[in-house]
Amino acid sequence: MSDNPYSGSAIKRGAGHFIVGKGLSALLTFVLLLWLVRLLSVTEYAAYITLLAALDVTLIFANVGLPWMDARYLPEFRLHASKAMLSRFVAQLIQYQLGVLLLLAVSGWGCLDWILAKLEMAAYVQAAQLYIFILVVDGIGRRLRESILTNLLLQKLIQINQTIRSVVFLGGLVVLYYLGEINLTYVVAAELVASIVSVLHALIGLWWHLKGIDTLEKPDWKIPKWSVMWRMALNMYFSEIITQVYGVQVFTLVIRYTLGEEPTAVFGFLRNLYGQTRNYLPATLLFGLIRPKLVASYVGDGGIAELTRNANMVGKISLFILMPLLVFSWLAGEELVALLSGGKFLHTGYYFPGFLSSLILLSQRQILETVAMVTGNSHLCNYGGLLGIVTLPMAYLLIEWGFQLWAPIIALWVGSILYCSIIVRGIERKTAYHADLSGYYKMLLAALLAYLASQMMIVTGQSWIWIILLAIVACCTFLLTAAIIKPFSDAERLRINQLIKRNLFVW
Repeated sequence: MSDNPYSGSAIKRGAGHFIVGKGLSALLTFVLLLWLVRLLSVTEYAAYITLLAALDVTLIFANVGLPWMDARYLPEFRLHASKAMLSRFVAQLIQYQLGVLLLLAVSGWGCLDWILAKLEMAAYVQAAQLYIFILVVDGIGRRLRESILTNLLLQKLIQINQTIRSVVFLGGLVVLYYLGEINLTYVVAAELVASIVSVLHALIGLWWHLKGIDTLEKPDWKIPKWSVMWRMALNMYFSEIITQVYGVQVFTLVIRYTLGEEPTAVFGFLRNLYGQTRNYLPATLLFGLIRPKLVASYVGDGGIAELTRNANMVGKISLFILMPLLVFSWLAGEELVALLSGGKFLHTGYYFPGFLSSLILLSQRQILETVAMVTGNSHLCNYGGLLGIVTLPMAYLLIEWGFQLWAPIIALWVGSILYCSIIVRGIERKTAYHADLSGYYKMLLAALLAYLASQMMIVTGQSWIWIILLAIVACCTFLLTAAIIKPFSDAERLRINQLIKRNLFVW
């Protein structure tokens, strides 16, 4: 068996743990999402969505590029450093993150009254105070799960940890429900308890893993300088901050400020469904396995050729999963939202499919950022982020002109087009990387033909049986049209069939 912690067998083992654990955690997360929208009033749910968006935005500002440092250098330290050096590096990364989170938490506590007054949420001061504690605790927890443990390929620990957090949170809600104490403050308190349990479990698991490593420093390896690591990390951080200025979390706050509670609740629920869809696309779902392997292969013998092949194939597989979902959402998005919300959000029109359509390009973002990072072109992410900032005032103007929730959806589309275009063109000029645009266009054409074909076959309805049948029709028509158009190349089909050990992939 290979001693390489990023070998093919290690990736497959991690994938097995990931798939089993993610299935359970996905179910628990979906149950939490649907139960919360039913337990809380529209006003409290809007406040909860606003607090969650503020947390997400703050955590993005708090990362100061450290997740990118994890992604780029943790695999290198794991492969070449001694046990003591790796442990010290991990400890330093956690300490940096904790320091930034504490600084932001103290600042947020001091400004809390002013922030709540601006958002017209003064009635929820206790919930907001608890969320400042969640900022620190869950900030460390997310950093461990989504970055440090991920780049050490500790998928078994990650999935157990995520499941523990969801189970504790869900258990807390069950207790509150039977005690008759359901309100926003108690819900946030239950989430805080779940976050504390989760972060303690993750830290103990990480400590045991580092304690069990038995490696020596490679004699020909030079420790990367902190100045070099910070330069790359801050490049990626700057682009991430700029793009978050016109990200979906900020749009949630803008909607709260301009349109009020009910549109915020609708947008928040759609955003949660959109987020769940994005999180379970292959390019996002498996990225904790994909990115370490991409980095390791590029710094090894594969070079830009192997990176290009892998990046294109992963991006197209992700779109291949997304396309039937898009076809289905355009056919029955409004009815699906109404059923999932328990009838709370009716007449949402094409907001949900419009939201999902932005994933066509956003699903490729992490792949392109990784290519830019490992090829030494992380500055391209800054240019793309700066150009896309025009979408924030554009969204505000569209709201003022009466576009309602279409304003942030259009802005998401424009921002993702600008961002991805800048990175792709820049990388193609400076390296041998080449995006397979022909394959992507074929995928879109197959989805369009599937939608038109499905429209001619369906009849109207609003039951769950009708929804399920329509989903089957959308999936089958897309698979048929894609089998005819064939968006994947012969080489990609061969690689996928070799991976699954069956000659089944014909697209």
